[in-house]
Amino acid sequence: MSDERLGLPSASSASRYAACLGSWQLEKQIAEGATTNDATIGNRIHAALAMEPVENLTSDETWTIDRCQEQELELVKATFPQATEEPNVWREKRLWSIDDRGVKLWSGKPDVIYVVGSAGLIIDYKSGRGAVENAAENLQLRCLVALLDENFGFTFDRITVAIVQPLAGSPSVAVYESADIRNAIAESADLMEQIQKIGHPRTPSESACKYCKGKPYCAEARELAVAGPLTNAPEGITPDAIAATLTNQTLGAFLERAAQAEAVIEACRTEARRRLAEGEAVDGWTLKEGAVRETIKDTETVYLRFIESGGTYEDIMPAITINKTKLKDALKVATETKGKELDAKLTALLDGCIESKASQPTLAKIK
Repeated sequence: MSDERLGLPSASSASRYAACLGSWQLEKQIAEGATTNDATIGNRIHAALAMEPVENLTSDETWTIDRCQEQELELVKATFPQATEEPNVWREKRLWSIDDRGVKLWSGKPDVIYVVGSAGLIIDYKSGRGAVENAAENLQLRCLVALLDENFGFTFDRITVAIVQPLAGSPSVAVYESADIRNAIAESADLMEQIQKIGHPRTPSESACKYCKGKPYCAEARELAVAGPLTNAPEGITPDAIAATLTNQTLGAFLERAAQAEAVIEACRTEARRRLAEGEAVDGWTLKEGAVRETIKDTETVYLRFIESGGTYEDIMPAITINKTKLKDALKVATETKGKELDAKLTALLDGCIESKASQPTLAKIK
C-alpha cells in the first residue's frame, strides 16, 4: 500500500505528537495495521463527502452525510457573508510544508477548503460520537491553518476552522486572525521539527496512545498497562480484592490510566494473533479455532418451511427480531425517502412499538 504521507509527519496526528514527542520515531517503523469497523464507516462517509462514488450506503451513513452537508453549507454562508464571488473549493487535497530547498517536511489533508480572497475556511468532518477537542484547541486544525497559509503564499488575513460532527450537535468553530495564523505556523513548524529528533522520551497516556500503531512495541506503554494496582500485589489475590483495597485517590488515578492500559493489552493480543497466524512462535501461546456462530441468512425459506410444518404466523413471531438500522434501510428503499423525511416515517412506523432500556451507568472524567 502506497503512503501518500511519504513516511513523513502528518497534521492528523499533531495532538498525539504533542502528547508524546517520541511516538513518531517508533510509529514510523511499524507497518500499517488492519482497519477497524468504525474506521471503515468513517472512510466511506468521508469518501462520499469528497464526492467519490460509494455504493450501498446505510441509512445511518446517509443521515450523517446529509447533516454534514447541511452544516457545511451554513458554515460557508456564515464565513463569507459579503462574498460577491463563488468560493474556490478543494476536497481531500493534501498540503505540504516545504523548506527553502524544495524538500517536503510534513503534510496534512483537510476534508474541505473554501477560499474567497484573503479569507479561508477549513472543515474537518467527524463521523463518530466520540468526544474531540473543540476547534480552538485542536492541533490538527492549527497545523492545517499553517499549511493552508504556506500553500497560498502566506496571504491570508483570516482563516476559520470548524469541526463538523453531526452526532455531537452543532459545529465547533474558531477563527484565526493574522497574528493567530503566524503563531500557528511557528508552533506547527516547531512541533514537526521536534518529533523528528532522536531521543525524545515516550510519555504514554490515553490521548497519546489511542491511535498509535506503536503501542505493542512501546516499553513505556506496556509498563503503564501493568503498573498501578498490580504493583506489589500478593500472588494469587483476586482482581476484586485488589480493587477493594485501593484508596479513593489511588482508584481515581488508576481509572485515569485504565483506558490506555486496556488499549495496550488489546494491541498486544492483536499482535500475538498476527504473529501466530504467520507461523511465528509466541512463547507459551498458540491459536485455537474460533467459535462458530450460525446466522440464518435465508429467512424467507425458513418462514415457508415453518408454515409448511404446521406452524402459524403467531407461532413464529416470538422467534423474529427486527433490527432498527436494517428496518430503516428497508424503509428507505420502500419509500424512496431519506434524511428528515425518512426519520419521520420511521418514527411513525415504530410508534408504540418500542421498549427503551437504560444501560448501566458509565464512568466519566470530571472536567
